[in-house]
Order: sequence, then structure tokens, then C-alpha cells
Amino acid sequence: MLYPLSYGGRSHRVAVTLAVGGKCGIWQAGGVEEAERAITAIESQNWDQLRVLLHPYLHWTGVDGNTVRGRTKVLAMLAATPDAMHRPSRVEVRAGQIYRWQI
Repeated sequence: MLYPLSYGGRSHRVAVTLAVGGKCGIWQAGGVEEAERAITAIESQNWDQLRVLLHPYLHWTGVDGNTVRGRTKVLAMLAATPDAMHRPSRVEVRAGQIYRWQI
């Protein structure tokens, strides 16, 4: 499968466009692997593994448009409501950890 590259914004970060659950989404370069590992950890409820993948100042935007901020709050939300996890349309990675997760 080919992933077309596009350049945009003043930062000139590379974004990779790929199909996500039937929709096209924009992923920051390098975010695909981190997101797939996070999804696997969430599905298996491996919270220790997920904690390492998430940035402490994480912004998690859900289907309803509400944003939960902070790794601890996001972990608690996912543990309490496992159906809150959806494949993201956009992921931003900072310092090797997921900083933004937008559905």
C-alpha cells in the first residue's frame, strides 16, 4: 500500500494520508506506528504499556468533540468507558509519545 506524502503549514512537517476505518485521515509522520501500538494496548487493556505511549500533556478529542486533557485523565476515561476508544483521524507525536489524539 502506498501512502502519499503532503507538505503543509509553516512547520513543513510531513503528513501521511491513509485510510482509517474507511475514512481518510492525516497522521503526523511517525504517528502511525505509535497509534497502532496504542490501539493494541487499549484493546488488550494494557494500561501500563499505554501510559508509556501517551504524553503527560495529552489532548484526547472524542467523537462528541469534547477534549480530555492529561494522560492520567485519559487513562481513567478509557478504563471506565472502553467504548470511548475510536481509531483517530489525526495523531500528533511529540518526544516519541502521542500528544494529540483526534477522532
